[in-house]
Amino acid sequence: AVAAATRPPPSPFGAIRRFLAQPRLRLAWIIPFARSTWWGMFFVYPPIYAKNTGLGEETGALLVSAGNALLVFSPLVGRLARRIGMRRPIVFALAGAGICTLAAVLLFDFPWAVAGVLLLAAAGTVALDALGNLPFMRSVHPWERPQMPTVFRTYIDFSDLLPSMLFSALLTWYDMRAVFFVSGAWLLCVAFIALKLPKRM
Repeated sequence: AVAAATRPPPSPFGAIRRFLAQPRLRLAWIIPFARSTWWGMFFVYPPIYAKNTGLGEETGALLVSAGNALLVFSPLVGRLARRIGMRRPIVFALAGAGICTLAAVLLFDFPWAVAGVLLLAAAGTVALDALGNLPFMRSVHPWERPQMPTVFRTYIDFSDLLPSMLFSALLTWYDMRAVFFVSGAWLLCVAFIALKLPKRM
């Protein structure tokens, strides 16, 4: 027999309040959010840039495919994190991807160079794919694991919505350099924030 519940069901708003009240969980949310926003940019704007600058649609598609293909190196990143911890790989991946994306602004008139630096940025973002969710898994309290993942996964929805709104507004006044600049600067900001990860991670 199934016993009747003795407690009211947990409130989702209570879970949100608990999540926001914990600095480590907020930090654990920002890191995959930054990763996901970059991938969203990479899937859309480099192919458009390739088409507009004469590289062609096929080159843009190959660039995105090559970035995705780098995911095969994720196990190597996991091995590195087991050896030296995940804090330094996460910080360096964010910083490296941010710098390479900002380099696309400086090299904007050289399409092949832009494709190269964006591919390097994708390599850094692949490291975040391998490690980006671990801060949450190591920070959430065991007794809150049934509720907190639902709040944590909201980074996917926000990363789909907010960047597209921002980029649409930017492209009203500026060219695609603004998209690359904001994406790179955002990753660098999150790299500094990620320095707050505990060293023992």
